[in-house]
Amino acid sequence: MKFQIPSKKTGYYPEVISLLKSIECSNTGHSELGLNHPADVFYFSFLDVIDSAVRLLERLSGDALKRKESHFYVPDNLEDYRVDIFNLIFFSANFIEACQSILKSVLHKDEKFTKASREFKDLTSSYRAHVSKIINEIKHKHRRVRPFSSSWGANLVVGYYIEGVLPGGTLGADPLIHDEFHGMRTGFSLNRNIPYHLINTYFVSSGLSSVLVKYSGLCRGECNHIKPDRIDKCFDMISNLPLLFFPDEIEMKVPSVKRNKREGFSLEFPSGRKIENRKPHIMNISLSQRIGLQARSFSPPYFRG
Repeated sequence: MKFQIPSKKTGYYPEVISLLKSIECSNTGHSELGLNHPADVFYFSFLDVIDSAVRLLERLSGDALKRKESHFYVPDNLEDYRVDIFNLIFFSANFIEACQSILKSVLHKDEKFTKASREFKDLTSSYRAHVSKIINEIKHKHRRVRPFSSSWGANLVVGYYIEGVLPGGTLGADPLIHDEFHGMRTGFSLNRNIPYHLINTYFVSSGLSSVLVKYSGLCRGECNHIKPDRIDKCFDMISNLPLLFFPDEIEMKVPSVKRNKREGFSLEFPSGRKIENRKPHIMNISLSQRIGLQARSFSPPYFRG
């Protein structure tokens, strides 16, 4: 998938918003469903993703700068990342559901809705499976987001894992979410995870657009007068993230947000960009771990005992 922003039609917003703004209120079932107009459902849920990413990026860039200034610096407030990370995951999942609600509003009395909904789910199945698995584990099994950092030299990589229960009642990276890597528990680096979520948000938007055009007959218009809010700031900060990943992520596809020569950004996944720390190196892991009343042991990520 590849996107260029800003676009001529909708600026920094996904182009589907031009379809949604053109819908007359009387032509949708949003009132019957107790929802906002489809354009506003999209607008609010999309900006929730952007705002949560900006808050996380601001915290991350501040800590990365402190590490460059002092190679001994390690964040002592890692738990402060927890809510911001959760919000990014939650609002990303909520955005997918918002797009599903938009389809239902637009095609509320149309026999094509079932087929359109199935096609949208198929288009977004890979990303939907990733975020829904995490949200379901948190919701139904009371899992927690556990931030941690790795550091070496002037480099700092902050990440997280979803804490689950390992054999023997040990706490560690949930095996239903995180694969093992050479016998080590793993996590998600924010350097890779944030662009992954944001690029997929545009991909989900593109899927919604194609399904709406196919099944509703809506036509695209221009609405590039909408202010970019904090979207341009968000992608500016993402484009400055170093391609420093955790060991297992080095073997994964690379999401890329890159500043264009003239204006805006190129969003691409997978991309051909080169990871900066492909060679094996020693890294120090720091984390804040809360043990339970009965669960008295834990297994840290990227540790081979």
